[in-house]
Amino acid sequence: MAVEPLHAHAESNLRFIREKMEHASRFTGVPGWGGMLMGGVAIVAAIVASSRPDPQSWIVVWLVAAVVTR
Repeated sequence: MAVEPLHAHAESNLRFIREKMEHASRFTGVPGWGGMLMGGVAIVAAIVASSRPDPQSWIVVWLVAAVVTR
């Protein structure tokens, strides 16, 4: 059984990591500021929804938040 040289194994690992990072950057559809804005809207929606007395108004708050962040 032949042992693979360390540098060949390291190159293989780096190639794998680069490929995965390229795919991840293509997958990310929301930039950083957009993610922060969505998080802010979610925090506000959670505060507002927690003060609603019934499930119907609670879901309306979250649906409005979803439309705002779209």
